[in-house]
Amino acid sequence: MNQKQINAIMKSQTVLAHLTEGMETVDDRRFYADGFMPLNVETIGGVDFNGIPARMVSVCHYGEQNGDLMRDPEVVFIDLGEKAAQFSDATPEIVMRFLPASFRNDYAGFNDEVIRFNPDDGDFEYDAEKVADLLKFVTMWMQNLVEQGFVSETMMADAVGTC
Repeated sequence: MNQKQINAIMKSQTVLAHLTEGMETVDDRRFYADGFMPLNVETIGGVDFNGIPARMVSVCHYGEQNGDLMRDPEVVFIDLGEKAAQFSDATPEIVMRFLPASFRNDYAGFNDEVIRFNPDDGDFEYDAEKVADLLKFVTMWMQNLVEQGFVSETMMADAVGTC
């Protein structure tokens, strides 16, 4: 991974820090940008991530089809808060606060958990290649959210250092 890719990932971490700033363990908020579906951010509970107290965060655009809400897309993150960590062989050069755990797009009928809890041993399992792929998508998506006006560059500057 080159320095440009690392910088883009770190910027996406800063966007996520801004979107979730001040949120409680179970909380929600909505962001708006002209011409785009609202962006929904929800903290959906706590989790013990390999001994680190963390929370789960859903970031999602919702559409509607036949009266049903449709995720387009939704990414669920494990938010490690102050305990940001190196995520093993998926991203060895980067210390991250927000680990992408799953991707869902209801219109495409696609759902993939790239980090999943194993109830048999109480541990988390992951596919490093899928985590890396989802991280690439998240990095692009967070940049798009800034460009679309969900998060301003000024807000980004205020959020630096929070991830």
